[in-house]
Amino acid sequence: MKRVEFRDGVQEVPDHVADYLEAYETYQMTHKEAMSKMNNRFMEDRLNKAQSDLVAQHMARFKT
Repeated sequence: MKRVEFRDGVQEVPDHVADYLEAYETYQMTHKEAMSKMNNRFMEDRLNKAQSDLVAQHMARFKT
């Protein structure tokens, strides 16, 4: 667990969450805002990867 400073106070979060939150200035966000932002980023990353994989598979099928 790591201690992370949020606008609404310091809280302990799991190491993997703290690693993801390093991209943000969490001291300017509440814990809830930071978690929402992190979850949205995680979802975008997963969807972008799925889309990229799908396009790559499609292109590989029609490659001559």
